Amino acid sequence: MKKILLIDDDQDILFLLSKIIERHTGFFLATAENGQVAKSKLKNNNWDLVITDVNLPDCTGLDIVSFARRYNSLTKVLMITGSADANVVIEALNLKVDSYLLKPFDSNQFLERVNDLVNMSKQIILPRKILAIGAHPDDVEIGCGGTLLNHKMQGDQVSVLTLSNGEQGGNPSVRAYEAEHASHVLGASLTLCDLTDTNISAGNETISTIEKVIAEIKPDLIYTHSNNDAHQDHRNVHKATMVAGRAVSSIECYQSPSATIEFKPSRFVDISKQMKRKLSLIKCYETQVNKCEYLKSSFIRANAEYWGRFANYSMVEPFEVIRSV
Repeated sequence: MKKILLIDDDQDILFLLSKIIERHTGFFLATAENGQVAKSKLKNNNWDLVITDVNLPDCTGLDIVSFARRYNSLTKVLMITGSADANVVIEALNLKVDSYLLKPFDSNQFLERVNDLVNMSKQIILPRKILAIGAHPDDVEIGCGGTLLNHKMQGDQVSVLTLSNGEQGGNPSVRAYEAEHASHVLGASLTLCDLTDTNISAGNETISTIEKVIAEIKPDLIYTHSNNDAHQDHRNVHKATMVAGRAVSSIECYQSPSATIEFKPSRFVDISKQMKRKLSLIKCYETQVNKCEYLKSSFIRANAEYWGRFANYSMVEPFEVIRSV
């Protein structure tokens, strides 16, 4: 069923437009009377159409558009307003708002616009299920955080599996909290396991742990550690993933700070638009940022720029492709 989110702080307009949609369409409808409620609903669902007023009590409709695009770039957006301010119209166009209605408008005009936009959403590609696997908290964010943010922008479902609490790097409860914080910022689900840091094996325990999560999520694509890595946990997670993910159609390996010179990527994902948010993800790991040189923002940027020489000198994340569909 197609889903619509309607946002307006005017209760009379909210009621009127809701009734029009409910009486004349078969679409699922949810409403929000302010930006805070709207953003919460945008994070937790993929919407076919978002209808928003320009002026809200705690933010603007333009803020809502930017937020919606962050979580699903394919969501259609209809903006409604009583103002003909040219600057607002220009900014809305720059944000690629799909349609714009000036108040007052009649119900037939509104309904026609809604139906057109929802029908256009039939062209949307079904979201993919993405699973990123790391041995320790922060491994995934360092190796493929920007790529995962791209997936979220495309409307994909992102899950993170972290196999240990990283107790050798600090207080495990604090590191677990940081991992939860990062997953919230990313908009991903997190499975945090308690395998022993620095002693993760490539054997049955690790394989079965990964298999269980794969069975639950049924990912279309897995990102995991490379075998070309100096850290034994990273290598063993790679080997265990190859066994546990043997039926998964696409598997790619990201680079960690401990990757060796044998790491040889063949795919380069442009994360230029996500770099600021990737750095925000990494900053969630405050205890590690304060002591690990490789987590400095300058190093993260420099590494992305280095690999950018293979992709039109943009900032990229590199991947070894094991198999791809």
